[in-house]
Amino acid sequence: MGLNVFIINSVARDVPMRETFKGVMPFFLAEIVRVVLLVAFPAISLLLPRLMG
Repeated sequence: MGLNVFIINSVARDVPMRETFKGVMPFFLAEIVRVVLLVAFPAISLLLPRLMG
């Protein structure tokens, strides 16, 4: 995620890095929630392979 922020910042040079990080923060928090859910309930990640066969 950090590399994407630096790429976005290099493309949009008129936007300060702080503003870019503010814009990305909701997506980062969603990513943290996703990882916590997968660690807490590992069966979630095994559901689709189990359904396939």
